[in-house]
Amino acid sequence: MKKTLQMVITAGMVLSMSNVYAKSGLNRTKLYLYTGEKATLKIKGAKKIKWSSTNKAISVKKGVVQAHKAGKATITAKAGKKTYRCSVAAVRPLKLNFTASVVEQKIVIKTTAKGGFGHTKYQYAYRYQGKKVTLTKYTKAKSASFSIKGNGNYTLEVMAKDQHNKKTVKKATLQVTSQNTSTAPSSNGSHTMKSSDPAVTSPSVTSSTIQSSNINSTTPSDTSRTMQSPDITAMTASKKNILLGDEVTVQGKVDHTNDKTAYSMKVTLDDGTIIAQNNARSITFKVNQVAHYTITLTATNEDNLSAVRAYDFTTQQPLMQPGTITTSKIGKTVQCFVQYVNSDIKWTYTSSNPNVVTVDGNGLATTVGKGTAEITAFYNGYTASQKCLITVS
Repeated sequence: MKKTLQMVITAGMVLSMSNVYAKSGLNRTKLYLYTGEKATLKIKGAKKIKWSSTNKAISVKKGVVQAHKAGKATITAKAGKKTYRCSVAAVRPLKLNFTASVVEQKIVIKTTAKGGFGHTKYQYAYRYQGKKVTLTKYTKAKSASFSIKGNGNYTLEVMAKDQHNKKTVKKATLQVTSQNTSTAPSSNGSHTMKSSDPAVTSPSVTSSTIQSSNINSTTPSDTSRTMQSPDITAMTASKKNILLGDEVTVQGKVDHTNDKTAYSMKVTLDDGTIIAQNNARSITFKVNQVAHYTITLTATNEDNLSAVRAYDFTTQQPLMQPGTITTSKIGKTVQCFVQYVNSDIKWTYTSSNPNVVTVDGNGLATTVGKGTAEITAFYNGYTASQKCLITVS
């Protein structure tokens, strides 16, 4: 009996110590990131930590993990004699598209989504705000409908989350104006607007107008006419893998249109900066910085019915190599380079302290004195992440 009791007490002590160890270890053991996202790992109480990653596409620096490309990696943290690990999975962000139609005093929303984690486990929530606010709970339903009364502006919002609860929100403003509706049954027909990844912070991009024409009920030829919004069926780019330094053309394919249809295209960054814009179905621009680009096409026909759709991409993050170097040898050479898939880019290299380390135009660094210097790479005003730090003792 005593032996049994002693074994139970010992097991309890081991379990208790295990829990304390877990609490004092790495704050996360699993991470799920979209490409371009960052997350911070910490070890409570640890001062000196050595970080490493098994995949260069998912980097770690001072505990900050960044997903540059889709893939998997194991982040290792060494603090003293203890080693901690965190598994990381990175995928492209969840892309959310939706169409909204006005049919018989109802707003009908239909949603499509791709990317993210677990495409079979997407969940959606819908909201519109006009004369009242309606919000649905998250559901697997890819469509929703709301009854509306009268004319006005209706703000539509579609929310989606993947199996790891990473969320995406898209928004569009719908303006409904009807004239002589009591004598024009056909004015209750279906008018559709499209929203495909518009930036939520750009009202000029996300707004579309649905307006029924003034139809005289005494003119049969007018009442039989069917009004239909332009349908932007596709947005395509001239290159699949768009890189820093590339020139790219994005073009939209539009149905239900004629010579009187007006177009506008705009290229914006997440902060609202406009890179390029024109009044056409296609636009060509230079990719000169690492950022998330949104290209939006708006088409408006002679009936003032509009459609809007967007194409977006994120350029990859160039990494400076080989990282941190420590040496006591004067005259030692270190080849610094930028790890990036577009080898045509000509990077400019500079040294923060030429009295310690010099560097030529090809990134070849040479130690000339004692101290520390950082080698930095530039291209078109952009600085590659992670500098090459060389210390000469």
